[in-house]
Amino acid sequence: MKMTDIPAFIIHNKGCSERAKNIYDQIQKNVFNNINVFEAIVPDTLKNYKEYYNKYKFEYYNYEPKNNRELYNLKNLCLMMSHLEIVKNAKKENYDNVLIFENDFNIKEPNSIKNISIDFIFDILHIGGYYIEDWLIPYKLNINKIKACNGSFAYIVNKNFYENYINITENNFCNKNGLSAADGFFARKFYETNDCFAFIPPLINTIPSQSTLKEGSYTDHYNYFNNLSNKNI
Repeated sequence: MKMTDIPAFIIHNKGCSERAKNIYDQIQKNVFNNINVFEAIVPDTLKNYKEYYNKYKFEYYNYEPKNNRELYNLKNLCLMMSHLEIVKNAKKENYDNVLIFENDFNIKEPNSIKNISIDFIFDILHIGGYYIEDWLIPYKLNINKIKACNGSFAYIVNKNFYENYINITENNFCNKNGLSAADGFFARKFYETNDCFAFIPPLINTIPSQSTLKEGSYTDHYNYFNNLSNKNI
């Protein structure tokens, strides 16, 4: 399977002009052959997704954030829903795999990616992400099995894992006492019990000016969330 032929979707909030420019710049590198922009679910459009709104509205501040912490939590909940919608669509369309990008992704070496084929079985394969050493288990050249990953900005989901992905994600939306951040992807219950892998070193990174993620470290989103101002909005 040639990686560049996998249907790819970029999650993008159309109100973010800086990241819109980044999407344009990445597409101009002409690496992926079937790349699409998915309009992100955001607080203002959440009610259009009745399935989520009706199911979770009483768990997440009634979807009416009153301060910055609650707004941060809601925005990240919406981002998780955007990931989930892409996988649900991939299942509906019967894609063999689906590639998900967030709009701060950066293709590091376009020419080398064009030649990559994937020849092993996986549930999730990160082509971008940040890791600490304890999360990595050598598997084959440039591929590690992973216990966790910091960052959900560039990864592939295999069709055999779509149903599990959907079930795990829907059953692990954190309530108002926890954290529902997609950037806290490493906290999801995917990795240690499933066949999850990553390219090491990563093929994709993030634009430093547009991301909280950093090479060689991981962002403690739980503390980031808790340290946000309680100032009313």
